[in-house]
Formats: sequence, structure tokens, C-alpha cells
Amino acid sequence: MANVFTRPSDSTSQTVINVDTAFTLDKADCPCVVHNLGATGTIEVELPQDAKVGTTVQAIVTAAQILRFNTTGGAFYINGAAQTDGKYIGVPAVINSGILMVCIGNDDWITVNEVGTVLVEA
Repeated sequence: MANVFTRPSDSTSQTVINVDTAFTLDKADCPCVVHNLGATGTIEVELPQDAKVGTTVQAIVTAAQILRFNTTGGAFYINGAAQTDGKYIGVPAVINSGILMVCIGNDDWITVNEVGTVLVEA
């Protein structure tokens, strides 16, 4: 289940999404802040495949559980290096850990402003 608190159409604020089960983001949800308050295990979030360049998704751990992010087939760039296409990244299970992801096109996302060590699928 996800609680989605949407922003007014004339606002520059972000949508806030509380996820405690697997969730697929839609490009209309973005820009957004995703958190996992109430989660009792690892939560998987699918990023929007058709996101526009510059779309942002911020993740903040609010329950001591991993927040995992996937793309449909694109890659994540961490510290300037591309990870393997289709592999997930995760925010560690430490409250207040977080990451900001920015779409750079072609279902690829760059990570910035990491708080904690980003987990990468092997």
C-alpha cells in the first residue's frame, strides 16, 4: 500500500509517497519524495520508464528497512560510473539515509546527495 499526497497543479512542491509494499512510480508522481514509514521489510520501488530528463525522485529511509529502486532496463550512475543495466540500487536500512535520483534520459538515472552507502545489486 502507498499513501500518495499529491501537490497542487500550480505548486512547485513535491509529491510525498509513503510506501510499505512494492510500488511503481508514474511520471505524474514526480518530482517526489519516497519514504518507507511503517515498512516491515525491504521495499521495492520501480522508477518511471518514461520520465522526462531532469525528473527527480528523492528517497529517505524512515523505517529501518532497505528502500530498493529499479529501472525497467536503464542504468544507475553512481559516482560517475554506470552500473549494469537493469540492476537495482538501494538505500541502506538506517533511518535518515537517503538519495536523490535524477533522470538523465533513456531510463538512466544519476544519483546525487547520498546519505549513507548506496547498495548496488551484484
